[in-house]
Amino acid sequence: MNDKTQARKHYIGEMSAMNAHEKERQEQSMYAHLFNSAEWQSAKIIAVTKSQSIEVNTAPIIQQAIESNKKIVIPRTLPHRQMEFVLLDDDTKFKQKFGIDEPVNGQIYNQEQIDLIIVPGVSFASDHSRLGFGAGYYDRYLSKYGGNTVSLVLSAQIQGKITWPVDEFDVRIGHLIIAEGENNELE
Repeated sequence: MNDKTQARKHYIGEMSAMNAHEKERQEQSMYAHLFNSAEWQSAKIIAVTKSQSIEVNTAPIIQQAIESNKKIVIPRTLPHRQMEFVLLDDDTKFKQKFGIDEPVNGQIYNQEQIDLIIVPGVSFASDHSRLGFGAGYYDRYLSKYGGNTVSLVLSAQIQGKITWPVDEFDVRIGHLIIAEGENNELE
């Protein structure tokens, strides 16, 4: 792919074209690997987005965290392509922004308080490079974050090698959990 915009369009198309039953099967496999991972087991505060329909469904992740007495924090975008994470609880109110539910109230958690960030993306390469949705919010946040990062990767999202340009500000993911094959993890 010549540029990130072209690559994004291609991989979003691949994600959108996935069979719903196959996507759900892949998600169930990845959830099991995530919930058994050392990163999940040791985390007390987990950051995750409320997913869009083409992405890995994060509702079961949020539910499992609550059942495991872990706190969930949800991103909220700020000016200048910055973001912060806000506690998800019974009092959290949401508004739609960029097609995603964002909290409008709640307690803010700083980077040092978050044990694990589950990072969304459009595509991932075997070297843990990530192609995001294009605004740079996560790369900016992750560049200052020292904790664990995990991404759940559908078969339509994984690439053996990078097929998009990588910039110096692009941040690699610590742990990829992929959907297909006997080995669901790329270390």
